[in-house]
Amino acid sequence: MTIAKVSRDEVKRCFLLANKGKALFKEQRLSRSELEDSYSKLLEDINTLEEEQLDGLFKDKTRLRRYDEMIWYEGRAAFSEMGSWPKMTGIDIRLTTGNIVETTEGIKLVRSKKSNLYVPEKFWKKLASLEENLDFVYPNFPLVLFPGGEVREKDYNTWAKENNEPLCRIFKYDIDDGNYRAVAYVSSSLIEAPVFVGVSII
Repeated sequence: MTIAKVSRDEVKRCFLLANKGKALFKEQRLSRSELEDSYSKLLEDINTLEEEQLDGLFKDKTRLRRYDEMIWYEGRAAFSEMGSWPKMTGIDIRLTTGNIVETTEGIKLVRSKKSNLYVPEKFWKKLASLEENLDFVYPNFPLVLFPGGEVREKDYNTWAKENNEPLCRIFKYDIDDGNYRAVAYVSSSLIEAPVFVGVSII
C-alpha cells in the first residue's frame, strides 16, 4: 500500500486544507473554475505556514499529539480495511461498528427508508455536496488514517465496555480525517482512496 515516507507537516497541511476546504462546498455552488481557484488559494496559504503555525491551528490537541507521535506514509488503501470514526458526525453507533463499506451500506438503507437508525439531517446535505464534486475532491483531499484501534479501540471501545455500549470491530486502519469523503467514495463504487497513513513510534 505505502508508496513513500512523508513529513508529518505534510499530513498536517492535508488535514487543515480539508478542514478549511469544507467552505468551498457550502451554500452557493461554485463553478469548476471558481472551485479550482479557491482551492489553489487555500493551498498556497497553507503551504506558506511553518510547522509551529500549523500546530497552532489544530483545535484538537489529542489529534495533534497523535500526528506528532507517528511516522507517516502516502499511498492508497482499500475501504474494506478502514473503520470510521465511531458515531461519526452523530450518526447511530450501530452504523459505525463495521468497516466503512458496511457503514456506507447501512447509511444507504437509512437513505432508502429501509432502516430507522439515526442519521442527522446535516449528514445528507454534506454527503450530497461531496457526491456532486467527487471528481474534484477525490484527487485533492487524501484521507488521513491512523493504525487500526488508535481511536476505535483505545478511545471508543474502552469507554463502551464500561458503559455496555456496542463495540467497534478493529480493522487495519482507523479513519481520522475523511469519514464523509470515504462514505461518498464507497457510495460511488470506488474501492480505494489516496491516503496518508500513520505508523506509531511510541
